Amino acid sequence: EPMTVSELRNQVLLFKEEKELELIVVDDLLALCGGVGSRYNEVLSSLRELAKETDTVVVVAAEIDGAFGFEVSLCDVQKMGINERLADTIMFLGRGGEAACSDVKVSVARQKGGPSGSVTLEFDERCLRFDNKLVCDED
Repeated sequence: EPMTVSELRNQVLLFKEEKELELIVVDDLLALCGGVGSRYNEVLSSLRELAKETDTVVVVAAEIDGAFGFEVSLCDVQKMGINERLADTIMFLGRGGEAACSDVKVSVARQKGGPSGSVTLEFDERCLRFDNKLVCDED
């Protein structure tokens, strides 16, 4: 059973009383919305308030429907009904067309007060990490 925003808030506040907390990661926005996509903006607003209240960074991941294709943009975020102005930074992660492809394209589509652009990372299986690939493209 996915957690609600108020349950997440309560757990974060309890955790923060005992330990230092600098980062909150929500790995599935739709699940936190109770499976209802029309609640995206409500939930994102609540998470933004939680970040301010607890002085933490909140990272939210949302899967964009494959119908949009490999190259996604802020327009695709808007098609989902998400107000992109609720985020300080919007990044897209995408893999190459091959299932076994070890390359991941990271595109910063919006960054409040910062640059946007893309970089391709390559997965290094020996170290289980992503490294910069020499190819870098500016948008």
